[in-house]
Amino acid sequence: MRQMSATLRTAVPSAGRCRVLPRRVLGLAVVFLVGALCLVVLHSRTVINSWWGRRFNGASGNMQCYPVGNMPPAGARRAAKNLTLNLQPGWRASAKQVLVDVMVFPREKQLLCTIPKAGCTVLRSLSVAQATGLHIEPKDAGGVSRVHWFAAYRQLQLKDFSDEHSAQWMGDPQWRYSAVVRHPLTRILSGYLDKLQQDQEYFRPPFKGRRVNSFREFVEVLEVEARQRPDGLDNTDEHWRTQSTYCFFRVLPRAAFDDVVRLEDADQIARLYVELFGEHGARWVTTQRRKDGTAKGTTSSHARSAAAKLEANVDEELARRVQQLYKEDYERFGYDLWPPS
Repeated sequence: MRQMSATLRTAVPSAGRCRVLPRRVLGLAVVFLVGALCLVVLHSRTVINSWWGRRFNGASGNMQCYPVGNMPPAGARRAAKNLTLNLQPGWRASAKQVLVDVMVFPREKQLLCTIPKAGCTVLRSLSVAQATGLHIEPKDAGGVSRVHWFAAYRQLQLKDFSDEHSAQWMGDPQWRYSAVVRHPLTRILSGYLDKLQQDQEYFRPPFKGRRVNSFREFVEVLEVEARQRPDGLDNTDEHWRTQSTYCFFRVLPRAAFDDVVRLEDADQIARLYVELFGEHGARWVTTQRRKDGTAKGTTSSHARSAAAKLEANVDEELARRVQQLYKEDYERFGYDLWPPS
């Protein structure tokens, strides 16, 4: 009997132990419900973001102009905050297609948007100097590639942060948001001279497997590309895509930017270098003016080279074709047919 009782006690769980099983089931059920709720929330956020993307961008993933209108600075900052919150996933997808987009300097509370072929090498060199204390000569052929790759993988960029952080910084009046643009004609001429004539960028569309022998042929390829793509030149190679696709230009009112400086305006560029980069910027301005023998030499070597080669490469008919190709940039940044002399 004692043996049978022991066997029964072993085979039959006690009443207290039987109640443990429902608790475990309940716990698993709670975990399952919480997980399911999280999935629902994430899915809802995706749907909401997609809706907002269509509402403000025209289509999720493809930025379109949203006319905010003229606003006072405070209102513009609020608009920047509200709009930036709703740009995901469109703006982020576009930003990730370029090597360096909007750089973030938390200590200095600065945002800087650099555009390829619009003085970006100097700006990124100075940003590297500010971040590391190291001086890199932008004109040094070996240093140029290091500058861009350092800026891409070591410099903080807006696309690496959440939408909430982006909105907070862009909507905060204590933060400074600056951008540099360039005359579209000299920009793409510089791109042609610096990239295709040096046998670069032939590995990317639209020039992959297609050699061009003149600037005119280069423009013709871009015209075909713009006609064939529904978004024109918005998402082509970053060196000749439309400048308006950068920096939230199509979304934010002008008052949301502290500085939108044209590269051709030497005085304003020099001021921006010094105000953004302090000692490093002042050193660059002084060095360039000494080399040029003028009081206004601040642009890069192939910026001046491209301007000097306009006459050899561009006639009025071709200039007007470029103006039509980049019409939005000409109008947005107030450029005439020909760059300022």
